[in-house]
Amino acid sequence: MPKPLTPAAAMLVLALVVAGSSPAGAAYCGCDKPPPAANVAVRPDFSYPGAEIILFSQSFELGRRYTVNFYRFRRLGALLRPRLDASTTATAIGARDQGDFDPLHPANALPLRTQLRVKLPKRLHYGPSRIEVVDPRRPSAPVLAISQDEFTVIGKPIVLSETLSDVDVPYTTAMSHDGHIFFAFDMHQVRNETLVDVRMTEVLLPLFASGVTGWNIQGFNVGSLRDVPDEAKFGWRLFDANDADASNTGNASRIRYWRHEFNTWENAHHTGGTKVLVPNNVDHDYWHEDGTPHFDHDHIVIAVDVSELDPARILRGTRLNAIRLRISTTRTPNPYAADPNPTSGGSPNAGPGSPNSGPGSPNSGSPTTTTPTAGTADRSDGGLIPSILDPIL
Repeated sequence: MPKPLTPAAAMLVLALVVAGSSPAGAAYCGCDKPPPAANVAVRPDFSYPGAEIILFSQSFELGRRYTVNFYRFRRLGALLRPRLDASTTATAIGARDQGDFDPLHPANALPLRTQLRVKLPKRLHYGPSRIEVVDPRRPSAPVLAISQDEFTVIGKPIVLSETLSDVDVPYTTAMSHDGHIFFAFDMHQVRNETLVDVRMTEVLLPLFASGVTGWNIQGFNVGSLRDVPDEAKFGWRLFDANDADASNTGNASRIRYWRHEFNTWENAHHTGGTKVLVPNNVDHDYWHEDGTPHFDHDHIVIAVDVSELDPARILRGTRLNAIRLRISTTRTPNPYAADPNPTSGGSPNAGPGSPNSGPGSPNSGSPTTTTPTAGTADRSDGGLIPSILDPIL
């Protein structure tokens, strides 16, 4: 899994605020985010079928078409055996990399990095995956190899709207080798001020402020809940099974997120706006015409640290159990406007091994809707997918 915000990135955010180049907290709003990590081989190092990842290598030849193979691992006796899961193709291009952008010097020219833009095949199994890039002219050795420790295929996004009422979602996803479980959300229909309430009703994972990290599907990291600025507009809260605020205690099974309006953000990307996207096909989804990176606010990923959790609680053999969620959304002004965010500076002792992190039943009443909204791969196994995790098998 990608690393959370580094001290250098945190200092960059502070420098932006002090320098006045963006308003306080801008690193968490709009498109003004600290850039993703530079000089990586793959970004992001998690993604879901149908989404795009970028592979970087100086060994790629511009204009050459490569085969990209994805392998999953199955245990045969005491050994892990790779098995080809799916393949696709991509052509090497030279393009700017968002990781090279320097917000303190936005006018700096950026180098063109040789890269492959790869859309994940739709029928990939969820779980750690090895990626190999092969030149069809010389197929005996991969041009680039990404180990299963470095990349995870996660569950497809849950599509949210602004008026969900206790919708039950049996969500299938994956756990990375370093013990993070990922939840993806598609929020393109959420434009007004909306409170999102997500609670776990089966396979309860212990939520604690420093162990819940936000990303977008491009690989931008917005930090853990503990890092969120102490401002009311950043409306994150964690609650336990009894609906008590557990933002600092580490025994939560429910998360509430107040999302401010995004009509202004969307309008800024329309013709005449301040963040119009570059029209060419290479840069369109990544850069604005003013030279700043584009941040995809519609596809958000939450990573939950379960590295200290007993694997028996979340695995059935080698399969990650489906995690049943109950989701509600409500259009509402900020309910936390008069309440500073308590997740800042969360308790250092509130880790995933907290004795109060056992299962419990949320006081949510009976669900009024039971239609799943999560995208799932078209497989005959009902969505329970092999996820081979060497350290715990």
